[in-house]
Amino acid sequence: MKRLMLAVLLSVPLASPVSLAAGNSSETARRLSDGSLFVPKPMQRQLAIATQRSSTGQVAQTVTLAGHLIPAADASGVVQAPQIGILLPASGGLPQLGQRVHRGETLAWLAPQPNAADRATIEAGLAEAGGRKRQAEQDLARYSALRPHVAQQQLDALAVTIAAEQGRIDAYRRSLARQPLRAPLSGSIAAVKAVAGQVVDARETLFEIVDPRRLAVEVTAFDPGLRANIAAAHLTTPEGQSFDLQMIGAGAVLREQAVPIQFRLLGDTGALAIGTQAEVQIHSRQTQSGSLLPAAAVTRDSSGNQVVWAHTGAEIFTPLRVKPAPAHSGKVIVSGLPEHARIVVRGAELLAQIR
Repeated sequence: MKRLMLAVLLSVPLASPVSLAAGNSSETARRLSDGSLFVPKPMQRQLAIATQRSSTGQVAQTVTLAGHLIPAADASGVVQAPQIGILLPASGGLPQLGQRVHRGETLAWLAPQPNAADRATIEAGLAEAGGRKRQAEQDLARYSALRPHVAQQQLDALAVTIAAEQGRIDAYRRSLARQPLRAPLSGSIAAVKAVAGQVVDARETLFEIVDPRRLAVEVTAFDPGLRANIAAAHLTTPEGQSFDLQMIGAGAVLREQAVPIQFRLLGDTGALAIGTQAEVQIHSRQTQSGSLLPAAAVTRDSSGNQVVWAHTGAEIFTPLRVKPAPAHSGKVIVSGLPEHARIVVRGAELLAQIR
């Protein structure tokens, strides 16, 4: 038996070292001398390579800017103290953070606290107005008794004096009476800076109110001409929520050498918070000729140049140097590609790692 096995082994010719090397090289991905790649079919399936035919057309240019959510100008307001006073709660207590309020609703009361000089002036004016009113009332009563001998014009003048002094008395009393602090618009309480019994100064902000259903986003663009070429825009939050935007307007004054642009969010924004950072994609009216490809199709070669990989043969991939421009929905515009070329759109990063 041993002699038979040995005879069989000797009868089989051994493969030469050259044929073995050739057999191994045919199954190994490698970079060729011209910079292209040889990738066997089995490895292409392992790398999940996918391609897309290039098609040249006119594509709208897109700019992605960082923005933050703000309340719309007509959907936010503040409640301030008109003068120095003591803060008193309304019948239901002071409003709480997040509470829904309606326009004209009384949020709190302010009891004015004028200083000693102002109070003395008010009390003196109140006393003088009261004295003049009483004197005019007495004169009117006395002259009315002499009606046939007193002109009606004199009686009318006394009646006017009484009404004017009563108006002064009411004004003095109102300056010392508590004043309601009302909501300027309907919305939710966004900030509370008030405590019952607190002594507040004039123009001190006590409550901030916003309508969470009407939010805006503000971005800053370093290209002043962008504001005149905006065709459409949409926003994407860090959580992946997407909203269409409607342009409100752009500032005419630079802010840190950039133009502020505001957009109104369309749709239900109740789950968003003011101050949230988000990406805003602005689609320009200007178009650019090129092929629309996924951003993942663009990689960098060993020299740092941006390239895409063209599938030029069954197992050959050729790098094409490009200068992509941003487009919408995670895509880029690539110009100068051969028409109907098979461009790698998935697995390009793995191809770039082959040496």
